[in-house]
Amino acid sequence: ARLRSFLDDLALTPQSREQTVLLVAHRGSLRVLLCLVLGLPPAAHWRFRLDPASLSELELDAELAVLTRLNDVSHLSEVTYAG
Repeated sequence: ARLRSFLDDLALTPQSREQTVLLVAHRGSLRVLLCLVLGLPPAAHWRFRLDPASLSELELDAELAVLTRLNDVSHLSEVTYAG
């Protein structure tokens, strides 16, 4: 219910209609948000794999949501760990 309320509030914000919105959240919340935006039941959230620090991208308009990127971790290939 909280995630649906968030999406409803976001949709009512005039700025979000024509701009890019960055959302940073826990993987479970992001999976449920993907379901809600794509018209899937929230219980289907386990069908999405989201790794830590991954990027996913949706293009939204009034009638359609298109998943353009899912679980992209290519930006992490340049990360080196000291150890």
